[in-house]
Formats: sequence, structure tokens, C-alpha cells
Amino acid sequence: GIQVRLTTDASPYGMGGVLEVDGKIRGWFADRITKDDRAMLGLQALPSSADQQCLEALAMLVALRLWSGTWREQRAFIAVRADNIATLAMVAHMQPHSPQLGIIAREMALDVTHGLYQPQVVQHLPGVANRTADALSRLADPSGKYTVPAHLHTALQYKCAQRNAAWYRTFSQQAMGGKLFFG
Repeated sequence: GIQVRLTTDASPYGMGGVLEVDGKIRGWFADRITKDDRAMLGLQALPSSADQQCLEALAMLVALRLWSGTWREQRAFIAVRADNIATLAMVAHMQPHSPQLGIIAREMALDVTHGLYQPQVVQHLPGVANRTADALSRLADPSGKYTVPAHLHTALQYKCAQRNAAWYRTFSQQAMGGKLFFG
């Protein structure tokens, strides 16, 4: 099957990720951390490094959902990379260590049971080596000093879906057989 590698990162203001298929960059995304994200996940009202673990995990969930169509209808070997150990541990074991991470872990677990993805490899990428995803995560930084890395100019930019209550499948009535599930 195809070899898929996803690399993500997050900052207090945004998130970003890169999609590689068979060793070639196919696409990327960059998105802001929104008020909806903060409300749904119970995060600080203003950007804060205290929310970093949760934002890193959210970036991975966004990437997995955004690009699941890449492998959904064919055999694929999926590897995920991030510079955040907690995110990688959650992808591998679905065992969160906070209520906020619990929401994301449930979302990932539900996606896996519906066959959207099942990463076979989780790989830690030291922060200094995660330059591309890091730069993408900082595009929303109010300083305005970050730009899309030049090597991504020919790759497809993906737009993220709005992450409101409907985006979170474990909060929907349909996901739990008509019963609301809030954890």
C-alpha cells in the first residue's frame, strides 16, 4: 500500500501539519486556534502555553481527519510524527492524562473504530527538527513574522473544517445511539 506520513505541531495561536505520500509532500494545513476550540476543550480563554499538550493533540486529530480520504479506500501504512510525547502516546494508546485530552482521545478512538485511520507508527521528532510544522503552527501568531516555508509553495494547501460542536463526533447524539455523551 501507500506510505503516508503526517507531521504536526501547535503553538498557542495555531496548528499546522504536513502530509507526505510515498516520500513526497502532497499537502499542508495551517489553522488558528479558535474560540470554539477553546470552549469545546475547556481551555484558557486567551492563548496560553498551559494548553500546549491539548493543542498538540488537537493538531494531530485535525490532520488525521483532514487527510483520512488519502488512505480510506486503499491499503496504507500510516506514520505520525510530532515533537510532543503526550500526543504520540495518546495516538498509540488512547489513554489521556487530562479531561481535555480525554475529549481528543475519545474522538480518535471513535475515528479508529469507524475505520478512518489506524496509525502503525508513532515517531517523536525533536522540536528543532520539526521546522516545517512548527512554522505552519505559527502563521496565526499575531507578530506576523512567520511565513509558509518555501518548499511548500508547490504543495496543496488544505482548508480545515470548522471545529464547532458538530465536528466533535463524541458530542453528537448520533455517535452514541441517541444519547448525549460528554465523558
